[in-house]
Amino acid sequence: MYYFSLKFFNQKTAKLSAFLGTSTIAFVYLTRTPMYDWPATILYFSFCGFYMLYLKETKQSQLLIALLSIGIGSMSRFSICLGLAGFFIILSNLIQKRSFFLMIRDGILLMTSVSLFNIPWLLLQLKTDGAHFIKTFLYDNTGRYIKSTRPDSKIRKDFYGFSIYILLGLLPYTFAFIGSFFQKGIIKRFKENKNYLFMLSGFLPCFLLFSFSGHTKLARYIAYVFPFILVLLADMMTRFDLAKESYRKKCGKMTLFTIIILTLLLVQQTFQFKEEVGQSLLFVAGVIFMLFSLLWLAYYTVTKKYTLLKNNPEKLIWANTLIYVIFFSILTIESLQADFLLWVRNGIESCLTNMPLDILK
Repeated sequence: MYYFSLKFFNQKTAKLSAFLGTSTIAFVYLTRTPMYDWPATILYFSFCGFYMLYLKETKQSQLLIALLSIGIGSMSRFSICLGLAGFFIILSNLIQKRSFFLMIRDGILLMTSVSLFNIPWLLLQLKTDGAHFIKTFLYDNTGRYIKSTRPDSKIRKDFYGFSIYILLGLLPYTFAFIGSFFQKGIIKRFKENKNYLFMLSGFLPCFLLFSFSGHTKLARYIAYVFPFILVLLADMMTRFDLAKESYRKKCGKMTLFTIIILTLLLVQQTFQFKEEVGQSLLFVAGVIFMLFSLLWLAYYTVTKKYTLLKNNPEKLIWANTLIYVIFFSILTIESLQADFLLWVRNGIESCLTNMPLDILK
């Protein structure tokens, strides 16, 4: 994020995008959770960044790095990386007004790169499991879009789900995002900045396509949107918004409103999960500490220390780091004694210990 922000925007944007990446809840959650989506997200973002550089500077080395990135990324999430990269090639070529032939050529190179990385393991898997593998692979990369693979699954119509995940994931800077993205003149701002359109092309297809999926909505499925959103947010904040007193006041009021809503929600959750709360008051205190400390820090920096946030946000990393270290220390301690956390831990250990020895090897 820092590298591409520096290439396409400026150092202030690069610093702030990196800071937002280290402090927002989505990034902290995603980087601490073992999953396929996060490495795929990083490599998809790398593909988009280097492909953008290639369109601007026409260096073959940049195209090669882009293709290597998406090839490796597709080994984490095959159809997602291939599909999103295909959409990005189409939209970025339209933005850059390149010829149709070059767009088709790059699409063929994309498919070639993904194929070269995946064909070896696909052939070996086919040799091992045959028709069963083909059926499973095809459904995993197509049918899962309609609904989950679980036998009792139903089509989920909560098409608004990922919108909520984005807002929650951007905490504690959710309302900086709302203030910057939802304001008068935002369409003109995007039309006049080709780099903004590139970033929009990187995350909007993912958000729209996944939102209309009938599969279970999980936060990690939308991981691909966050790097693009945070780079855009960082540039809009440093270039346009933080200097406006009206913007800072609006963000401050909305942050305080969020604190009130969160307080009411936590009270409701306390009554709903009284048994779990009784098992681990320390864990509950840790969650409350983390959420409200981050929100207060965001409120303070946007309304009072906005110059520091704009010019030297790296100086604010230590305060955020301390908050997260305290919370995850509490979580680690409680995961060894709270029943509802032990249940998760024991489930994982049970799966591992029941695995055949050759799989563990």
